[in-house]
This record gives sequence, structure tokens and C-alpha cells, in this order.
Amino acid sequence: MVEKVGDVIGKLLVVSLFWFSGIFDMALNWPAVARSLAAQGFPLAAFFGAAAMALEIAVPALLFIPRLERIAWCVLAFYCLATALLFHRFWPLTGVERIGASFHFFKNMAMAGAFSLLAGRR
Repeated sequence: MVEKVGDVIGKLLVVSLFWFSGIFDMALNWPAVARSLAAQGFPLAAFFGAAAMALEIAVPALLFIPRLERIAWCVLAFYCLATALLFHRFWPLTGVERIGASFHFFKNMAMAGAFSLLAGRR
């Protein structure tokens, strides 16, 4: 029973990160998100921004559906890896910008690793 409660609390904490980002950072600031992606040179910026927003909202909910949990962990792991490589490229930066970007890069890489481990359990 305690293990199940711990699983639910852990999933809720993971879900809160993605839902906050998907809803408050992306959905509520939609035009700015699309413009930011376009300014960074991403093709089909509006499409990929909308896809990222949908992923951040929908996929974490799948963690609570036992048959889809493993797929959700895999998708979230890949997403964290991709966002680290695409949006937190610290290597060409210097100073304070490098510190912030490297923190977010390695945070995303750590989450990708943890989610990969979770995908492989059981």
C-alpha cells in the first residue's frame, strides 16, 4: 500500500511540472511561444509549439493508466532529451547565460535518465 501511495505522489509531482509548463508557460502565452520558436529558426514553429504543448498536457496524464504508463515514461524521457539538446545548448554560451542553460540541460538529461529507468521497471 505504501508503495502505491509513493507511486501516486511521485507521478503527481512529475505531472505538475509538465502541466504547469504546458498550461501556464505555453498555452497562456501562446503567441509568444510560437514567435520564440520561429525566432530560433524552427521550421513549422506554430505546429511544433502546439505539439509540445499538447504533449506536456496529455502524456503525463497517461502515467495514471497502467497499460500506457510505460509508453508515457518513454515519451517523456525522449521529450526531455530532445528539449535539452534543442533548447538548452549551453556549449556556445559564456558567463551567466552558460550557467543557466547548463543547469537546465543537465536537469532535463537527469529527468530523461530517471524516466528511462521508470519505463524499464516491473
